[in-house]
Amino acid sequence: MEQRVKALEYEIKILKNEVQRTLLEIQEQVLLHYYPALRADESTPSETVIQSLEQARQKQASVASNPAPTGVKQVTLEQIRAAQGIAPDAQAQKEAMKQQLVEWVRESAVMIGGARVGKMLEVSARKNILPSEFKEALRQLIPLDKEPVANQAAAANAMRVALKLENVLGRGENAPEVLALIEEAGLG
Repeated sequence: MEQRVKALEYEIKILKNEVQRTLLEIQEQVLLHYYPALRADESTPSETVIQSLEQARQKQASVASNPAPTGVKQVTLEQIRAAQGIAPDAQAQKEAMKQQLVEWVRESAVMIGGARVGKMLEVSARKNILPSEFKEALRQLIPLDKEPVANQAAAANAMRVALKLENVLGRGENAPEVLALIEEAGLG
């Protein structure tokens, strides 16, 4: 009886890991759909991405074959950016910052744990250090499967993580502000 219980516990653990992995994949696909700028540069896209692109191309081809309704004006991305007052160089800098922030979240979750990274994002957004438009997208990127590290290691790494965030955001290394951020987030 005891062996059967252990075997069932082991199977449940395997199922739990598979469900968690599937949920992470779904979360990633949703983020890639709603925040395409957060997409990492991959040399080969996944099968689901290829299928999605093919469906989008087919849909675009069917829309292109139908004439546009009267009164609808087609515009380019550059025209939209110009209307919003975003210079092409500023947009490229913003995209680069997004990529660096995505990498920062992944590396920081390994160093100090996902919960601590979430706290740091929350405080950074509240203090207007982190653009609010990035906060929720980055929060959703925090890996769920990362176990928090020991408090001593997390406290030691919190300074490194906060300094890197300051550098990614182009604020330099301002130790008093970094210490205030760590303190407010309750990380050290």
